[in-house]
Amino acid sequence: MRSKPWGSTSTPPKDSIPASSAIKTWERKTINAVGDVIGFWGFKKNHGRIWSLLYLKERPMRSAEIQKVLGLSKGAVSMLMQDLEQWKVVVANKDQKPRTYVANEHIAQMIIGVFRQREAGLLKRTKRILEEAHREAQQDQASPKKLQRIQSMLNLATFMNQFLNMLSSLNPLNVQTLIQKFSTKT
Repeated sequence: MRSKPWGSTSTPPKDSIPASSAIKTWERKTINAVGDVIGFWGFKKNHGRIWSLLYLKERPMRSAEIQKVLGLSKGAVSMLMQDLEQWKVVVANKDQKPRTYVANEHIAQMIIGVFRQREAGLLKRTKRILEEAHREAQQDQASPKKLQRIQSMLNLATFMNQFLNMLSSLNPLNVQTLIQKFSTKT
């Protein structure tokens, strides 16, 4: 079964940034492209749209500005900002009234941190369930091939967890160097 690049539809979602928004066409394209990628990764598209707006603006923005530019409700922005703050994707200036936000500019570390935080529980749970299934399969005298296949899945879950741990422990400069090395044009 092939996944569709925009989730459950075969066409990209419509641009929901209001035409009256004071942003340029290239900003709109950038914001929506990042939102599409973030949505494809299983997050809310608007998480990516908010982060990319803040990243492009290079200045603190208030929630009301974000609402207006992206055409989102006050409640939506409030909930999305809570998620983004928790994941350290945006940083709030809580001393200023009204509160302002800026994008976390350490892209690689930010992405690794979010995935580490989100995937860690899933990987631990998967590993625990596979270990349990392996024991039950042994007790049920499952074939050696089936036991080996469960073990292979368990090994993959263990590897993914170790890989995320390794990425999380890298120095941000090393991560940035890796990204640059893989993104250079040949």
